[in-house]
Amino acid sequence: MKKIERIPLIHLMPFSEIDEKRSVLLVTSVPAWNAVKANLHLNIAAQEEPWLATTQHWDELLPPLPVQVEVIYAVGGGLVADAGKHLAARLKLPLVVLPTALSVDAFFTAATGICQGGCVRYIDAHPPDMVVIDFNILTAAPACLRACKIL
Repeated sequence: MKKIERIPLIHLMPFSEIDEKRSVLLVTSVPAWNAVKANLHLNIAAQEEPWLATTQHWDELLPPLPVQVEVIYAVGGGLVADAGKHLAARLKLPLVVLPTALSVDAFFTAATGICQGGCVRYIDAHPPDMVVIDFNILTAAPACLRACKIL
């Protein structure tokens, strides 16, 4: 089987079927985590909540030693996915992305959007190794996060 480079493996499955034994650095937002935590069972060694799209902020989220993590899970939206990709590149760890709304393409790309000088700039990062799509979670997302209006 041929794999297109930098395209993540995509699994269509309920989050509740994830059976992760590795120690996890969870990158998430409060609303996203609250929406899925009852369905998702991870071995969480550290949890971070990015709120700013800058590499400086994301570097501040790196877990302090001696926290040992084996995989990064990014659970939420585009900012969370971008932060997860940056952290995965810095820590040289695999990245699993669990979108809670399909409002952006950050879940599927190797590029990470950062804010710089009032503009968005894209830089290379670690592409997700796997993306898990749970259609029940996606359809439960707020309408403003799963739909757009064409002007």
